[in-house]
Amino acid sequence: MTAPLRILRVIPRYAPAWNFGGGVRFCHDLDLALAQRGFAIEVCTSDQIDEHRRASTLQEHLGGIEIHRFPNPSNYLAGRLQWASYYPLGLRGALVEHAARASLIHVAEARGPHVRWAFTAARATGIPVVWSPFGGLAGGIGIRKPYRRVYDIVQRT
Repeated sequence: MTAPLRILRVIPRYAPAWNFGGGVRFCHDLDLALAQRGFAIEVCTSDQIDEHRRASTLQEHLGGIEIHRFPNPSNYLAGRLQWASYYPLGLRGALVEHAARASLIHVAEARGPHVRWAFTAARATGIPVVWSPFGGLAGGIGIRKPYRRVYDIVQRT
């Protein structure tokens, strides 16, 4: 009998952080379906639920999904100024350890340090990556437009 495929999800926020959009819902629903089919799902994310609340625990199992949460220095700023304040403490270093146990890494969202860290962990461990930017590749409108431009310029340097 072969071992189940182990998927490491790397996402900025995870269930029940529903206010952060469709990517959170999509990934959670996909993970539940995969776990029900025997896949081993491990999630690395921040502790942010919304700009006022954090997860009550940093380690939990939810519907067969193993969730590891890492605290943001300022939950309020990470909710208000995501582009400048999202930096879950310990996530970067933990990703190589978690990736070493995975069959593949699935990165959600397009911009943020978690994307760079996940790809670095994948290179270090030789694990393949699936990346779902969820509409984040476009230049954006409103407040997203200047943020995305600055982020992209900084990433090129």
